[in-house]
Amino acid sequence: MTTAIKPGTPQGFGRRRSLGAPVELLPGANGSDLKAVVDTSYRQLLNRIPLAAERLRDAESQLRDGQLNVADFVAQIAGSELFVQRLNRMAPLRAAAAAYLALLGRAAQPAETSRFLSIRVRSGLRAAIEDLLGSTEYGQSFG
Repeated sequence: MTTAIKPGTPQGFGRRRSLGAPVELLPGANGSDLKAVVDTSYRQLLNRIPLAAERLRDAESQLRDGQLNVADFVAQIAGSELFVQRLNRMAPLRAAAAAYLALLGRAAQPAETSRFLSIRVRSGLRAAIEDLLGSTEYGQSFG
C-alpha cells in the first residue's frame, strides 16, 4: 500500500490558496492601491470589510501618510477589539488555527498550536497574538 502523504513534504501547511495574490504597497501608491491594501488586510484578518464605525481610521490615516508600513497596519488590526472578539468567539484550537491563517496565510503546525494555546492560557489571547506578530516568519512575510 502506498502512503497517502509523502514523507518529508509538509503537505497541508502551505500558503492558503483562497488568500489570492499578496498585495504590496509601493512608495507613491495612489488611492486605489491604498484602498486595495486596506480592504485586503481587513478581509484577511476579519473575513469581512468592517462597517464605517468599526474601521481603524487612525491606523488607515497613518498608513496613507506613510507613518505605518503594511506590517504595522496588519498588527494594528490584529490588536484591535474586532480581531480579538472574532477569535474569542471560537473554540481555542480553532482560534489558534484562524490566527495562523490570518496572520501567516498558512495552517499552524501542532507544535505552533500548542505554543499559541499555552501563551493564551498563561498570558491571554492578546499576548498569544503579540507572540505571533513578533515571530521571524511574520517579519519575513512583510519584510
